[in-house]
Amino acid sequence: MDAYVKVDPIADLHVAAYSGSQEEVQKLLDNGVPIDAEDMSGFTALFFAARYQHVDITRFLLERGADVRHTDKKGRTALEFARWANATLNPEVVSLLEAAGTVQKPTR
Repeated sequence: MDAYVKVDPIADLHVAAYSGSQEEVQKLLDNGVPIDAEDMSGFTALFFAARYQHVDITRFLLERGADVRHTDKKGRTALEFARWANATLNPEVVSLLEAAGTVQKPTR
């Protein structure tokens, strides 16, 4: 009996962005996976690239039209995830997201 393997291209896109595989991200997008496809928390590939400080993938996703203003189910943006990830590791990710026009939420 053959093993059943569930294919989930959205999850594959998110894993590729998380792991830093730009080649895989590009392949999945070229094959029609929506760039702003969400997981059950509302995260997109841009969230994962920003959170894990992948500058090249963040830039690539922005160039391909990723929605920089997209918010997850809790109202957070990829910029907030980049800052939460300790942007001192790679402040260029925060700069890219800010330059792309992320609207900042007021602090409380």
